[in-house]
Order: sequence, then C-alpha cells, then structure tokens
Amino acid sequence: MSVELGSVNPHMPNIQRGSLTGVHLAIIMVATAMIAADRYYCQPLLAEMSRTLHFTPSVTGLVPTLTQAGIAFGLLLLVPLGDTVELRRLILFLLFVLGCALAITAATTNAAMLFTGSLMSRLFASVSQLLVGLTATLAEPSRRGQVVGTVTAGLLLGVLSARTVAGLVGGAFGWRVMYLAAAVGMAGCRGSCTAAEPTLACDCLSATRQVTHRSDTRTA
Repeated sequence: MSVELGSVNPHMPNIQRGSLTGVHLAIIMVATAMIAADRYYCQPLLAEMSRTLHFTPSVTGLVPTLTQAGIAFGLLLLVPLGDTVELRRLILFLLFVLGCALAITAATTNAAMLFTGSLMSRLFASVSQLLVGLTATLAEPSRRGQVVGTVTAGLLLGVLSARTVAGLVGGAFGWRVMYLAAAVGMAGCRGSCTAAEPTLACDCLSATRQVTHRSDTRTA
C-alpha cells in the first residue's frame, strides 16, 4: 500500500521529498560530526580535570560511565520522539539544550555540575541520530542510500576524531576551552539549521497523522 506523505492539517508544512541540496547535506554532515564528537571529548581530558578541579581519579572516572548511560537513555527516550513530534523543532530544541549542557561542563566547579553536564550532553547528543533520519526523509528515493551514507560517515568521523581534537585543544588551552568551543559549535550548528529552515521544515507529525488517517479510513 502506498501512502502519500502530505499534511492533514493545512497549517502544517508538507514533507518536501527531494528538497535536500548539496549545501544542506554538507551542513547536516558537519553538524552530525560535531555532535557525535561531543560524546567523547572527555576521555583524553580526565587527568587534567582531576588536577584542576582537585577531584580524585575515582570521581572523574565516573564521567565515562555517565557518558555511556546518557547515550543509552538518549537512544531509548529521545530518538523515538522523532516519530511523534515535528522533527525540525525537536532537532533545534535538542541542539540548544546540548549547547547548554556543554556550557555547564565548561563552567564546572564541583562534582555535581560535572556529572550533570556530562550526563545531559550525552543524553541530548542523540540528536545526531535524528539528523540521519531527517536526511533520509528529505532525500530523493534514488539518492537516499548515498545521502544517509554521507551523513553516517560524518557521524563516524566525529567519533574517530573527537579524542585527537580534545587532546590537542585541551593540551594547548585547557579542558574548559574545549568544552566552551563545543558549546559555541552547537550554537553554530543550530544557527545553520535555522537558516536552512525552508528545507528542514520536515513535519513528521503530519506524516504520522496522514498514515493514521488513511488507516482509519480504510478500516471504517
């Protein structure tokens, strides 16, 4: 059964298949790489954090544990929201909160702030998976595999380069500068996505309602 992806509510934007340009793909790829990298900046910076914050290694050692927990909770709780709410607004909101979480980490003065910032930044970094889904939705069917592969390559690039970047920046300027730069980067990603709003106005809630509406009509 084929389903036409339109909007039941005329005030909601339709999903524009094939509206993903090369520029927008590049924006999404870079944003995905930067978001994925945010999850792993902490690993080469733990020793410096312990020294400057006067924490024991057992305290800073909890940060990687919170990283994994945040990633798991993000995939479990936030990523599924992409099927039930407007995807563009969800992505912009998560980018804003992610930037705030990174700023909290940069301003850390005690263990509670460090743990809160670490957990929140990994939790909301799950927005990278939503960006992959966004590109799949906007791409032409004939290019969908190529487009998703490009964005996924950006995600892997961010994961692989995060430790190197954090080690270089943290070693030269300090770990706080690394997290502050990451927070500024998230603001830049959000601004870029906002500037691309006409293309990224992908309302998955409309699509979900359309599918539900047609299913109910056929059942009736």
